[in-house]
Formats: sequence, structure tokens, C-alpha cells
Amino acid sequence: MHRRDFPWRREGDPYRVLVTLVLLRKTTTRQVARVYDRFFSCYPSLESLACADLEELKCVLRPLGMYNTRAPVLVRLARVLLEEFGGVIPRDREVLIRLPGIRDYTANT
Repeated sequence: MHRRDFPWRREGDPYRVLVTLVLLRKTTTRQVARVYDRFFSCYPSLESLACADLEELKCVLRPLGMYNTRAPVLVRLARVLLEEFGGVIPRDREVLIRLPGIRDYTANT
């Protein structure tokens, strides 16, 4: 199989994988690839994302579109993961699907 090379396909970090799947919703892989490095240099961890300034996060996400809705969802997701799961991303589909911003495709991945 010939798959295009994207940074998130080489990642093993559950945080990066989960956030990338949220970023990929309703946008193209090319657009996400453009913001990927900047996003994770600004928000390298759940803790940094949970504390993100929404306006700054929106600026980072602006090239993806839907940044006004995507930014608050990502911050909420990070906070829930820290507060309710101790920063561990659950592996159970039924738990994942109840998290902010997670839908069927992401929970199944």
C-alpha cells in the first residue's frame, strides 16, 4: 500500500494521535500537515493545551477553519482528560465517545 507520509502516521504518542484526529475532522490532511509542527511546539502536552489561551490557540488553528469551535473543544478535551483520567487517554471506545470533540471515527481509530 502506498500511503502519503504525514507526521502523525509516525507518532506513537496517544496525545498527538488523538489531537490530530480531532484536527483532521472536516479539513484536509494537507491543511493539518501545515499546522502540525506549530501546534505541537506550542502545545506539546495535555497540560499545555488545557492551559491554552483561546485566542492564541485560535490563531494556530486558523488555517484549518472552524477555529472558533475547534479551539474550545480541544481545551475542554484536555481538561477532562487531566481531571477525570489523570492525563491518560482511555482506550475504551465507549469512554472515548463521551469525551468532548470525539466522535465515532476517532473513537474507532
